[in-house]
Amino acid sequence: MSLGRLVRWIANVGLLSLAFVQAGERERPEPVGAYFLDGDRILIRLRFDREHCEMLGPDGQRLNARLRIEGRELLLSAGPIQRCFAYRFVDGDLMLTPADRDRPDGAHLLGGMPPVVRGEERRYVSLRNWTAKGRPAEPVSPVARPSGAGAPEGTDPFRDESLSAIQRRLAADVPLRVTDERIVLPVTIDETVESRAVLDTGAVSCLLDLSQVELRKPRLGEERKLLFPYIGAVKARDLTLKSLALGSHRLEGFRVAAVRRDAPLGRDAPILLGMELFRNQPFTLDFARQRLLLWMPGSMLPEPAEGLARVKLDLVADPAPGGGRPHIRVPVNGAAETVFLVDTGAPLSFFVRALNPQEQGFVESAPVSRIPAFLGGVFQDLPLRVARYRRIELGSWVLENRIGFLLDMSAQQKRVYSGDLDSLLNLIGTPFLRTLPAVHFDIPNRVLYLDRAAE
Repeated sequence: MSLGRLVRWIANVGLLSLAFVQAGERERPEPVGAYFLDGDRILIRLRFDREHCEMLGPDGQRLNARLRIEGRELLLSAGPIQRCFAYRFVDGDLMLTPADRDRPDGAHLLGGMPPVVRGEERRYVSLRNWTAKGRPAEPVSPVARPSGAGAPEGTDPFRDESLSAIQRRLAADVPLRVTDERIVLPVTIDETVESRAVLDTGAVSCLLDLSQVELRKPRLGEERKLLFPYIGAVKARDLTLKSLALGSHRLEGFRVAAVRRDAPLGRDAPILLGMELFRNQPFTLDFARQRLLLWMPGSMLPEPAEGLARVKLDLVADPAPGGGRPHIRVPVNGAAETVFLVDTGAPLSFFVRALNPQEQGFVESAPVSRIPAFLGGVFQDLPLRVARYRRIELGSWVLENRIGFLLDMSAQQKRVYSGDLDSLLNLIGTPFLRTLPAVHFDIPNRVLYLDRAAE
């Protein structure tokens, strides 16, 4: 073999070996460099470097996490927080989906890093594709304050922050309207189907009425039954949507329960969005501006506007396992504390199921109708009464002489099981909530904030 042929042979073998290495890398590539959570601005930036990942959050927060690749799963850890994602690449972008062992924690930058919902897939755009779209690779600094204009010592710095700084913490800003005491939002399904959805903080699951939403070749699972306390059993089938978008907040591979006609959905909004969609990140119902604000996980709320006072209420555990619905414990009528579900799906301002109305301080009430309730495994018609709530203590805010309703269960005391009480909940509903400028739900940190006019 001549020297020239030998050189060419070595070169070809080298190229062939390189081709095998590159092919192997294409089969099992690992993220390298910077990736940006898909959006029109920097929400989260990930910078991978062999065994580490530097995270940049919407407020400029930085976090270094340990990186480990196990098969087709990507693991990130920082202290006690550990996240695990199935990953793949599409056109150079990193696609992440929560793995079975993923453990999100919305109060933490890494813990709340999207995606957090099982079945949800989020795109992290590669640096090359990101800059090709003309997007900045570094966050825009907040507007500088004049010298000496800093917040006084001991005050919250968000009071004086710029609008752009607030906007960078938003995952989505979605218009809302209140119709028939329900909060209705515009949504886009599978990128092409425009529809409307009801935001229901009293529901855990998400529902979609297939008799009103026409989907092309829906992927349906097995049939099951959903039980509603005042309606009964409703047949449903698991449905995986290609995508569901609330403004700029997009979920891929999102699962809902598909129902038909007999579900508790109105004809003007055939989709119900429960807390499985919202329990991992803070959100605000801004009734003054008629907007739903979805905050990036780990973000802090801005201070209330001038002339408003903010009431803080601690959340208590949801009796539904993994439900994430907002429950608060407040004294009513000077009697024992009552646990209320703050329910945007409830058409009543205040509603209490009362085993003994007199002992619970309801001395003035009058029957208005009877409603069916699921007790002891069967439906029973119980009297619904309009009642005067003499005193409701919402933290530092005391409401007096409010009109609400109670479900009189006094005749059924001996036939009521504890499980019945877990489903027949006390409610604070939309007719009251909508009178406030804003209501802030921070489920990860177990806090509810009510903005009201300052006295």
